[in-house]
Amino acid sequence: MILGYAQKRKEKQNIEDLQNLKNLIAQNENEKAYDLAQRLVLAKPDDAKLRGMLSEIQFRRSQWNEAVFQAREALRLNPELGHHYRVILSAAEQQLGNMLSRPGDEGLLWHIGRQVSRYPDRNSDYEDLPALIKTYLLPDKLPLTKPFSRVSKLLTLGSCFATELRLHLESFNKLADGLWVPEGLNNTYALREFMEWCITGKPSNDAYWYDTNTEGQAVKWTPKEEQENYFKRFEAADGFVITIGLAEVWEDQETGGIFWRGIPKDIYEPGRYVCRMSTVEENQNNIETIVKTLRQLSPTKPIIFTLSPVPLKATFKKTSCVISDCVSKSILRVALHNVISNTDENTYYWPSFEIVKWVGCHLSNSVFGEDAVDQRHVSRFVVPLIMDAFVEEFFEL
Repeated sequence: MILGYAQKRKEKQNIEDLQNLKNLIAQNENEKAYDLAQRLVLAKPDDAKLRGMLSEIQFRRSQWNEAVFQAREALRLNPELGHHYRVILSAAEQQLGNMLSRPGDEGLLWHIGRQVSRYPDRNSDYEDLPALIKTYLLPDKLPLTKPFSRVSKLLTLGSCFATELRLHLESFNKLADGLWVPEGLNNTYALREFMEWCITGKPSNDAYWYDTNTEGQAVKWTPKEEQENYFKRFEAADGFVITIGLAEVWEDQETGGIFWRGIPKDIYEPGRYVCRMSTVEENQNNIETIVKTLRQLSPTKPIIFTLSPVPLKATFKKTSCVISDCVSKSILRVALHNVISNTDENTYYWPSFEIVKWVGCHLSNSVFGEDAVDQRHVSRFVVPLIMDAFVEEFFEL
């Protein structure tokens, strides 16, 4: 009975709000009407009538772009809404066209520009995930012609997401030559140092190549093959996919050396070795060096970077691991953005991170942990979405 009373009271309030909005529009009280309409649309985003009324108010306030968007949404939700809102849509579109075509008036629409890309905020956007990825997630920098064929060999390096890509490409009979490297090689220092050694034969001065043996003891990492064999694999590859995962690193404060992974227990000295967050500049420099090193092999072979969505397992700093993970991924994403925006046309970024983190939060199924005992591993249904889109954009099918 209490719930029934609350529901009736809510319905009565909705009716009163709607009538109040109509009165405000009729009285040309546009500012009050705008505030009320925004609140009502936020509460009921699928109400076509409310969106139509908001578009009318925005038109009166010369908010042409916003009026176009709301009118289109209203007519999409209810194509039979009425001729009145089609007139508003047409008039707003005409105003937009006039503003953008008049020389010297572009500044009046500085926040719009000549190209608008909106966030996928409609429920219907998520009904077709492959289409969503293609429409909203693909970066503007993609190859004009697909660089790989069915016989192309890609070399994948980095975190466990690189392994997922390699396995998926193999299932398509698109060979991915994954080098054997120490597990957990996913910060930019480690990746840079490893590739410098593979291609030039010279180990970096700041390289701390420690691994852990079967007894859990710290040992210097030794490759399973000669450096020349690693070089030949890089040289034979038709392209490279490099996945980065961590910005948090362990540093030797005496030498400035960075460990490939966490510091082994039996060499740890309190006060000398510290866990810290590497900076955007440091990671950007490492990524730029990776590109330059690979370009010694070929000036044109595609280099594709990805950011792993798999979160930190733990942090050794006095802060929340969730917050540290957010900071870590943000640092890496900015560094990648800076590099990709200023490098040659054959260096790309693939948005696997955004597909999982941004699209995933809108899905009914969990993008983490559906197939595992923890919430750190990406659910299996997500992986083909990312990989199928990648294959479509980079491979001749």
